[in-house]
Amino acid sequence: MKSRLRRGFLAIFGGNVAVKLLTIAFVPILVRFVGSDGYGDYAFVTSTMWLLLIVANGGLFTSVRKYLAEARDRPHWEDDVFGFSLRLATVLVVVVVAAVLAVTATGFVAARLGDRFTGYFIILCGMVIATQYHSVTRAALMAFGREPASETLHALQKAIFVALAVLALLAGFGVTGVLVAFAAASTIVAVAGFVLLSRNVSLSAIVERPAPDFPRRELLAYNGLTILLVGATVSLYHVDIVLLQVFHGSRETGLYRASLQVAEFLWLVPIVVGTVFVHSLSELWSTGREGAIEEIAARSTRYTVVLTALLAIGIAALAEPFVRLYFGSEFLPSVGPLLVLLPGAFGFAIARQLVSIGQAKGDLRVLIVATGTAAGVNLILNLVLIPPFGMWGAAAATTVGYGSMAVLHVRAARSIGVDPLADLRLGPTTATVAVAAPVIFAIGYLLDGFVALLVVPPVGFVVYAAAALKTGAIEADELGAVVGSLPKPIARAIHWL
Repeated sequence: MKSRLRRGFLAIFGGNVAVKLLTIAFVPILVRFVGSDGYGDYAFVTSTMWLLLIVANGGLFTSVRKYLAEARDRPHWEDDVFGFSLRLATVLVVVVVAAVLAVTATGFVAARLGDRFTGYFIILCGMVIATQYHSVTRAALMAFGREPASETLHALQKAIFVALAVLALLAGFGVTGVLVAFAAASTIVAVAGFVLLSRNVSLSAIVERPAPDFPRRELLAYNGLTILLVGATVSLYHVDIVLLQVFHGSRETGLYRASLQVAEFLWLVPIVVGTVFVHSLSELWSTGREGAIEEIAARSTRYTVVLTALLAIGIAALAEPFVRLYFGSEFLPSVGPLLVLLPGAFGFAIARQLVSIGQAKGDLRVLIVATGTAAGVNLILNLVLIPPFGMWGAAAATTVGYGSMAVLHVRAARSIGVDPLADLRLGPTTATVAVAAPVIFAIGYLLDGFVALLVVPPVGFVVYAAAALKTGAIEADELGAVVGSLPKPIARAIHWL
């Protein structure tokens, strides 16, 4: 069991890292071919896709993993769950795609957004369909303990997309070619997923009705709660992009998306920390070990705060030279909104790893209330601030919405008996920031752009780490424990460094 969990952890961790690296490598190529206007179009269409998938996916990515893995004591349980889920996925995606095509056919899309968006929205339908089936097959593979296969396909989707998109850009097809590449890559991995699943389930179950006592209502109820949680979370990521496009057009949307892209680097920390420390919480909840849960949650929160603060300082100090190098001089106006976004992204980083606590316990309602409240604040502020203030208003609204996630999810964790701030060490952490930040900003100011990008990260890390150890924000033996918890190849690399 432990061996399987470790393989699954390594596969998911590796898949996420691969996807992040491919994305980081692709964005500078994309923006240099299509500019800020084209990047705004691309960001708007992809954000619209993820918002549509809230309804189309219907919580199926989570419910498929949960119910397929339960292996209830009844014949053909896996076939029945997979067949029911796939039929539901088909119905939902058909309804969503039909609605998009109907709205596009009326001419509303072209009138509101421009003629080019008619073609974009037709391709968008293919993106939604392909992503829907990729999501279901990936979830099923994970439920059967085949994370190496599911995450390989997940990374392969991104690799195929990047390769096809670059070819399309070189051939002069612009944003249209990039969107077609996304749909094609998702289709390829969805088909591959079905082929791999034929070892675990009978694909004939897709057209066979389950037994009369199959718990349809139970699955639908769980999907409904999951839709609320996923919908609130996804809206936090994408509603600002959609509203900015509607009110201010593609160029401003592209500049703002660049700000978000850099701010989201802060979320690398909670992904790693959460994966290392929180993957065993479900077992601890089931055995009633609340004390151990609080210890893990408090320690992971402290690590997230300390490490994310370092990233935030570095991004703030190097914002201008980094944006110039990564996106190009055309995107320098995005530096200001980026600085506004950083405090909120810092708060969201804390909230991201706290969500796992409630998910591990299975208490979705408290997560829905917390995330839904933050999503409501985010939506209202974006509606109020974007029309008059553009991307600056979007940045201000989103940073408040993101920041509220930290407050709300700390309260949510406490409501289920866990205090994630029990080991925060606010004084030592504040002292660490107060010592290191002036040094990092001073070096960044004194050095030229490219030289600063080379010098500040390693020097800043050393200064910050020394301050953290000296103040007690992080202890020396904790560093060894963290490194020991990581996969062996990563641990060896850190020891070598």
